Amino acid sequence: MRNAGYWLVGVVCGGITVGLCEALGHLIWPPPEGVDFSDPAAIQAVMAAMPVGAFLALIGAWFAGALVGSGVAFSMSRNMAIGWAAGAMTVLGTVANLVFLPHPMWVTVLGPLAALAGAGLGPSLALKARSQGPDAAR
Repeated sequence: MRNAGYWLVGVVCGGITVGLCEALGHLIWPPPEGVDFSDPAAIQAVMAAMPVGAFLALIGAWFAGALVGSGVAFSMSRNMAIGWAAGAMTVLGTVANLVFLPHPMWVTVLGPLAALAGAGLGPSLALKARSQGPDAAR
């Protein structure tokens, strides 16, 4: 039961990271004012007009979310599978975003790969940080 809690904390931390990174991207590249985001045609027009930097920031947000989520879950559980499972939720969220919103093909390819890389790297970085931390010499 504890591992499920650690997994959930990792998923939440990953989601918060994605949200914060996306918010930063929206500060740099704000969507046009007055867009009706319930209108699929309006969303498609906004996505078509987005600059490359905004898409790169989005890919970076997916990477960071998977990295943080998997790293936090692994750090708490000390179980690689729990870390990877938490990161996998960001990968699934990335794929869902790509299915429901129109993106350029290069984003559709790089987005999941970036999230997968983050999910795989998070536990490894957490393990390395733990082995080099202040308690490692004890």
